[in-house]
Amino acid sequence: MKEKFAQMMAGRYGGDRFGRFLSFASLVPLLLSLAFDGPVRMALWAVTIAMIIYEYYRMFSRKIAARKRENEWYLRRRQAVTGFFAAVRGWIFQGRKYRFFRCPKCGVWLRVPRGRGKIRVTCRGCGEQFIKTV
Repeated sequence: MKEKFAQMMAGRYGGDRFGRFLSFASLVPLLLSLAFDGPVRMALWAVTIAMIIYEYYRMFSRKIAARKRENEWYLRRRQAVTGFFAAVRGWIFQGRKYRFFRCPKCGVWLRVPRGRGKIRVTCRGCGEQFIKTV
């Protein structure tokens, strides 16, 4: 049985992070449909089924390059969101020891130790130097 499945999946894309996201995201309208009745419930069911069909379409697709592009698009968006929240988390936990500034020239975030008074900050991105009080 395992060999037959492996043979069937030969040359197909298979699962990836975007597919896993779609499978978990399809649970949201499914669970929301429990709270509604009538046409709203049917619409939420339709959305759930459409997401599951699209996930399986991607998994069994032979257009590997197109599916890789979709997955890379998803990973870039995911990194933008998770990277932002990781930065905020870092600012919260490091806020007592450090001050954070943006470079006036290139906009890179810079971390400077607190309690140093007036210091010259050099941007690691563009080399711009500016004076800040910490």
